[in-house]
Amino acid sequence: MCMCVGTFPPSHDFENFLLNFLLQHKDRSGAVGNYARYALRRLEGIMNSGPTGFVPTVEEIYAYKERPPVLATIELVDGTPLTEDLPVTPDLNVEKVMTVCRGFLELQDSRTRYMGIFVYDIEEEEKEEEENELGKEDDEEEDHISKLPKTARPLRNENFLGDVVTIKVREQQKFKLVYKRKIFLLEDEPDVTPEDESYDERFEQLMHLQAVDDIINNNIALETEEQVCLFLALAMVVDYGADVGTDAETLVEQEIMEYVPYIWRETHDAQWWAEKTAEVCEKEGDQNPLEMEAIEARENLMRMTKSDELYGTFFFHVKKKNDRGGWSSDLPEGMFLVPDYFVVGIKFTGLRFYDPDTMEERVRFGFEDVYRWGGSKVSFCLELWFKELEDTRELEMWTGQAPDIASLMLDYINAVMEVRAPGS
Repeated sequence: MCMCVGTFPPSHDFENFLLNFLLQHKDRSGAVGNYARYALRRLEGIMNSGPTGFVPTVEEIYAYKERPPVLATIELVDGTPLTEDLPVTPDLNVEKVMTVCRGFLELQDSRTRYMGIFVYDIEEEEKEEEENELGKEDDEEEDHISKLPKTARPLRNENFLGDVVTIKVREQQKFKLVYKRKIFLLEDEPDVTPEDESYDERFEQLMHLQAVDDIINNNIALETEEQVCLFLALAMVVDYGADVGTDAETLVEQEIMEYVPYIWRETHDAQWWAEKTAEVCEKEGDQNPLEMEAIEARENLMRMTKSDELYGTFFFHVKKKNDRGGWSSDLPEGMFLVPDYFVVGIKFTGLRFYDPDTMEERVRFGFEDVYRWGGSKVSFCLELWFKELEDTRELEMWTGQAPDIASLMLDYINAVMEVRAPGS
């Protein structure tokens, strides 16, 4: 039915019966409800526009047997809906869906090819444990990853949204899809201004939203209260323009606390941050961020963000796996500075291992040092070249995001090779 309603409309006599049938089932849980909502959306479109003249190919028909059609709601990083209930047929992969997203936003910047769709799990309140423990498996491997924070999953262009939805429905996991930049190559980062022909205002807005989101979520750390205050001022000027408050009372009314990075929120209340921000900005004199134009403030905020060592890095939380030869005693001394629980960062320069508490870098490897990688549902393995040993070693780690780490590494390696290839 999902395929038919996208191909031809019902007859006039059958129309109300079909609508009634779909309306009866649209609120059901699971696959049936998803199919009904999808079919209803496609039916409404084809009843307004008439027959498409489209005849599905054999491959497209088989695609409906492989995975379900879905309605995709895709957001920007600030929660703004980009598409709501977009009908995605089973043969549309992520790359084709992103083409639709680019069309909606009318993006022209060449770097839009580095955008991606990310899957965010929506965490619900922890369910009460069942009192009856009979029959419950004591899964030691699952226990290793149960307490590891899970970051957003970057989808590969070859993935299908229907497969993603099927897995999430089966796991009874609520989620959201977010359209944002996936690949950052500093050698492909022109410093453009509104006067340049290549300047894409909408793309710059998206980069700003992602930078603000990274800072608020501490993916880019601000070291001092003064840095936080300057960030607050710049971010609020971009959002409020000439209406931004220049005194503490107005800044509080404009919800300054929503801009404070999470790691700093417990240190002071909104009134303190507002007063401190106004004070810091006054000291800047002619460069007072609260008196800037919105575009100038955005450019300053982006310069602040791009200068940070963590800019363009995606993070995954992992745990050392010390058995079966992983992290053996003959590793170079620097590797033992890496704590048992650590963070793997991936950016265009390669892999970096961070202390999760301080986000201090412990050790790094270029992509040229990565010989092999792979993983399972609960672990990930890297074979890395150690210059000090003049040999490779395998490092195993517990993680529930092995496929995500592997796919992002592959996307980065392909992107770096494409940029550095002769004639590219």
